Amino acid sequence: MNVNIEYSTIGSFPTYFEDINNPTNVSIAYTTEKCFITYNNSNYLVSMNDVNDLLKTLSSIRIFELPDIGIGLDGVIYKIKISNGFNSLEFEWWEDTCGEQWKGLFEFRDKIILLLKKSLKKN
Repeated sequence: MNVNIEYSTIGSFPTYFEDINNPTNVSIAYTTEKCFITYNNSNYLVSMNDVNDLLKTLSSIRIFELPDIGIGLDGVIYKIKISNGFNSLEFEWWEDTCGEQWKGLFEFRDKIILLLKKSLKKN
């Protein structure tokens, strides 16, 4: 198993300084033996327990309908892509305008950021 989780954002205005609370690109790659989180072109070892907690959140997400409309001029587009070989699943949304049904995806995004912060503190 070689799974990748990619998280990225596109803001309405250019970002000149990376903010750990709002990272623009984070990826998590794991196999059955090792897990890494990549941020700012650096790799950080992550515990499998932390990744399993993240995957537990992912497995609880149930989306059965299209999101509510999301339009704006000032804000952020969020993207999450999960891939395993040639198979993948991708979500993209404007701000958190998708409605209550997508709340699990927002929590998943927040846990990715928390895992990044935890990894940076350890290293």
